Order: sequence, then structure tokens, then C-alpha cells
Amino acid sequence: MKMKVRWMIAMIVLLALAGCKQIPWQPYTGPDGSFSVQMPGTPEEQKQALYNDLFGNFTAYIYAVDYDSTTYMVVFTQYPESISAISTPFELLDNARDGAVANVQGTLVDEKVIRLGDYPGKEITIRLPAAGMLADVRMYVVDTRLYQVMVTSPEANFSQKAADTFLDSFAIIEK
Repeated sequence: MKMKVRWMIAMIVLLALAGCKQIPWQPYTGPDGSFSVQMPGTPEEQKQALYNDLFGNFTAYIYAVDYDSTTYMVVFTQYPESISAISTPFELLDNARDGAVANVQGTLVDEKVIRLGDYPGKEITIRLPAAGMLADVRMYVVDTRLYQVMVTSPEANFSQKAADTFLDSFAIIEK
């Protein structure tokens, strides 16, 4: 009888595990060697030319993977050396937060100040009601560069565990 109960428990555990989709995390290092992160696949790389009145022309470098209706993304923007005379790191983070929320016509759900080693940052959660999506974003100012590490997923399927695995894996590679 004990053997039968053990067998049944083992089968239940195996069936439960079979229903859990394991994300195929793999290490990724940015092409310039400045950051590393765990991603569920090889990211697509894109560049986007941007302009604003404060900084003029600049480029956003985007590395993204879509996996199981969730997008995992690292974006960095290289600002001119003169950025420190124009804006403090926290002003830059506040502007990035405001821009992120406005660009997706979202609602800021949560915000907290964070750090990545010596680098200041913010973590924000944005609800995108029109799309039924949720975004968890961590932003860091590293010298003259702004990194945005984000997970976007349908709110009904949002996995905080997967988001944290990705977000927690982000690291700056010191040269």
C-alpha cells in the first residue's frame, strides 16, 4: 500500500512538472561588452535614432527577445559627456520614467529607488490598459549611459518569477 501511495505522489509531481514551462535562460553579453544578462534566446539587435531638445541627436540600442507572449529587453542610450552639466542621474531617471509611461500611454503602478552596485536606479511598474499589458522596468545611470532593463507581458500571464530572474541577472561589466 505504501508503495502505491509513493507511486501516485511521484506521478502527480511529474505531471505537475510537465505542465510547467521551463524558460531556456542563456547568458548574453552586449556587443560592446558593457553588460550581461540572462535571456530566453538570442536577442534581436536594433538601433533607433532619437532626438530631444536637451541632448540633441542620440541613439538607443535595443536587444530584445520575445518568448511565450513576453518581451525581455535591454535598451541603452549613450548620452554626450556634457550630460553631467545638464542633468543629475536622478533627473535623468525621472525623465526616463516619465517618457516611458507617456510613450506607452500607461499608468505608473509602482516606483522605487534602487541601485546596481554604485550606480543609481529606479524600478517602475507600468500598466498599459489599452493593451492589457504590464511592464516591469529597471533603469540605471552608468556614467553617461542610461540602461533600461524591462519585461512586458499580458497582465493575465505576467510571471513575476520570470521577470525577477531576468531583471536580477542584469550586470554591468566593468572595464
